[in-house]
Amino acid sequence: TGRGYIIRGPQDFSTTVPAIHEAIFKGIPNNGEIKVNVGALDHYNLIGNPYPSAIDADTFINDNSEVIKGTLYFWTHNTPITNNKYTYTDYAVYNLLGGVGTRAALSSGINETRPDGTIASCQSFFAQSLVSGEVKFDNSMRVIEQNASFFKPGKINSKKGNLEKNRIWLNLTNRDGIFKQLLLGYTENATDKYDPSFDGEAFNGNPYVNFYSINENKNWAIQGRGLPFEENDVIPLGYQTEINGTLSISIDRLDGIFTNQSVFLEDKQINVLHDLKKEPYDFTAEKGIFNVRFQLKFADKKLNI
Repeated sequence: TGRGYIIRGPQDFSTTVPAIHEAIFKGIPNNGEIKVNVGALDHYNLIGNPYPSAIDADTFINDNSEVIKGTLYFWTHNTPITNNKYTYTDYAVYNLLGGVGTRAALSSGINETRPDGTIASCQSFFAQSLVSGEVKFDNSMRVIEQNASFFKPGKINSKKGNLEKNRIWLNLTNRDGIFKQLLLGYTENATDKYDPSFDGEAFNGNPYVNFYSINENKNWAIQGRGLPFEENDVIPLGYQTEINGTLSISIDRLDGIFTNQSVFLEDKQINVLHDLKKEPYDFTAEKGIFNVRFQLKFADKKLNI
């Protein structure tokens, strides 16, 4: 109880032709406190919501902050788009700053792969241990009317409080369906150094592309930074690609101070400072890892469109 499970289709199913398989996951509904051993320091554990209701992710993270790092990784099996050779399964990521999705919004800005702070019944996820010990599930984490589907947007009955959050989501894409997202934000209780509840490392689950911010020599899918916000702050961005061609960096969404704050992308390779609020930035990419080409800035010094 409380362990996560990975379920795959039958061996004789096609890997390219969609088909339906009804899998029965049978058991007695759980209630009350449930504990799961997470092994040694820095051990990744696949654990899961053991209740017949959704649980609040922020409450789970806060209540287990002495045992696990605060970033949760959800495996997302994306549905391939017709004639799209790059759509691929990947890890959706969530911590107290917010969530990162694994594909572009399908319509009206709604991204069903971005975790929204609820963990559905039987949903499993990876969490990394801070110490050897046990994670705890209890009834205080449970929420109602949030259990229709994985990552479904909705109101959350949460104990997490109202932290000030100023966030920007950036996408790395191309016209053939490449997609990778990162989240950067300035929030209460975070610092500019590593914070287990606000900084989540990038899992390279997508074989074609990776996109991340860089701090303290680590690659972050989610990076939280401290308040007050400094306009002269500079955030290095990195990417890895297995394809050649044109890629694009764009703003997916933003909130808080970023609603009215300028956002620039500096391309150090060609000495350009680009206004991302006006339009996405297209550039030519080659296979490889590039960690010194791009920086995110918020002041328009030396602006050159």
